[in-house]
Amino acid sequence: MVSGGPDVTSRAEELPYASLAVHTENHRGLLILGAMANGHTYWPSAEGLSLQLRDGGLFATAGMGRDLLGTHYPGMDDSPWRSTSPASYDIERHVRDASGTVVRHIGEGTLECSAPTTRELPLATLELERCHERIDWKQAGTTRAEFWRDPETRDLWEYDGQAWPDGPAIAWQVARPWW
Repeated sequence: MVSGGPDVTSRAEELPYASLAVHTENHRGLLILGAMANGHTYWPSAEGLSLQLRDGGLFATAGMGRDLLGTHYPGMDDSPWRSTSPASYDIERHVRDASGTVVRHIGEGTLECSAPTTRELPLATLELERCHERIDWKQAGTTRAEFWRDPETRDLWEYDGQAWPDGPAIAWQVARPWW
C-alpha cells in the first residue's frame, strides 16, 4: 500500500498538476504527469523511474532494472477493470530482466471486486470498489494485485501488487486525477 504521508500530500496540494503517489522497491514519492497520448499517460521521475499507464492501468515501466515493456489483453476490447465482472481474461506481458533478456509472459487473470467502501487517498476520500486480481502465469507461478476503482466510471484510483512473475512490487495512488 502506498502511504503518501504528509510530504506527498502537502506536495500534491501545492501542485495543480495530475499526480501519482508511487512506491516501488527503489522509488518513493510523487510523480507528475509528463505526457498523454492515445489513452496512455507517462509519469517520469527525476531519478529515472517512469511508469506508463494505459486506460489508467499499468502498461510499462522504465528505470527499475527489470522493466515491463508492454501489456496486452488478447481478445478484450477494454481493460479488465473496465468490465462489470470479467470472469477471466488472458494477459500477455513482455519484460526485460536485469541481464537485458526479453521474456514473454502469458497468463490467465481473474478480477473479483467487492461493494464500495470508503478509501482515503492523498487528496480525497472516496467510495471505491476494492478488487483483487490473480494472474496464473504459464510455467511461471501466480501474481496478485489489489485495485481500487470508481464503481461508476471504473477509473483506477489505486494499484498495489506484483505485475509480472518475479517482478518488483509496485504501488501507486492517484493524488490529483488527469481524467
